Amino acid sequence: MRLIYRYFIDAIQSYKRLFIISLIIVFLMTIMNMVLPYGIRLYLDVLIENGNWQYFIMGLILFGGYLLICTLVKIIWYASLDNFGGQYIKDLELEMETAISQTSLKKIDELSLNRIKHIMYADLLDVFRVIGHHMPSVFGSLLVIVAILILAFVYDPLVTVFLFFSLIIGLCISFFSRKIIARMASNTNSALKKMNTDTNEFIDLMMLHQTNHILDYFLNKTSSTIHSFIQTAKREDKIIYFFYRSDE
Repeated sequence: MRLIYRYFIDAIQSYKRLFIISLIIVFLMTIMNMVLPYGIRLYLDVLIENGNWQYFIMGLILFGGYLLICTLVKIIWYASLDNFGGQYIKDLELEMETAISQTSLKKIDELSLNRIKHIMYADLLDVFRVIGHHMPSVFGSLLVIVAILILAFVYDPLVTVFLFFSLIIGLCISFFSRKIIARMASNTNSALKKMNTDTNEFIDLMMLHQTNHILDYFLNKTSSTIHSFIQTAKREDKIIYFFYRSDE
């Protein structure tokens, strides 16, 4: 987890403008979502008071347009996160390629080519997913929560206390479940890497299993590996979904 935070801070420092843009869009989406129920209530009040079909048609058009704008804003937000995470993994990829080109062949052989391939592809995509999307989303959500608590305190301190303790309970559940989820995710990732290793082995030894008739060995090995991955993924999904529902 510390490594993730270090990468996240490094990404923010490297691309402050892209990160700030994503936060501004988060606040804009929050405001738009908060305004929507008020707008619907105002529309229904006007519609009940006038009972005119022209208001009904106009309201539907405005509501559809507003939803379209909300969708476009969310698309822009995802695009900003793609830019933020994409620029960061580009830097990491270039740094890895430079480092590998300067590393001795003996050291590379010790690390294993398959492991290097996986790090430069699958692990890099994990960095993009976590640093580029999940962490900014969590950070933006926390800022929004703090802003809402401050506004709630201005209007009703008692409601703010209730919201605050609800938030603390949710954070406690998230904190204690984090290690369990991380362990399960690590197991699934290991099973996925085993699948990748077996696939690479099958391709690398293609001439061998064509000439020595050992296809059954690879078929059984692949079936066993995929079965292990599916069972591990199912256990992870059960744990994650349980804690996800608990957080709600």
